[in-house]
Amino acid sequence: MLPALFLVLPAPCVMNSRYLNREKLIAIMESLGYNLKQEKVSSKLAYSLWKWNGPVTTKSKKFSKSEVKAGKTRNNFAIVIT
Repeated sequence: MLPALFLVLPAPCVMNSRYLNREKLIAIMESLGYNLKQEKVSSKLAYSLWKWNGPVTTKSKKFSKSEVKAGKTRNNFAIVIT
């Protein structure tokens, strides 16, 4: 299973963000060469285990701060890769 990355984020960063959702997080991690193996979301934290498969052979993709879900109650957490 190694090399691997265990990522822990506050649950609202993934579940209630204007700029990030589960699908976008998976796309970002896959562009870095990681595949999702397991995940769990509790009321406060989002846990995910990622296996690294090596560098991606294609040109690295850019992820900007673009709105995924609109709403006044959403937070502004974002992951940006340029």
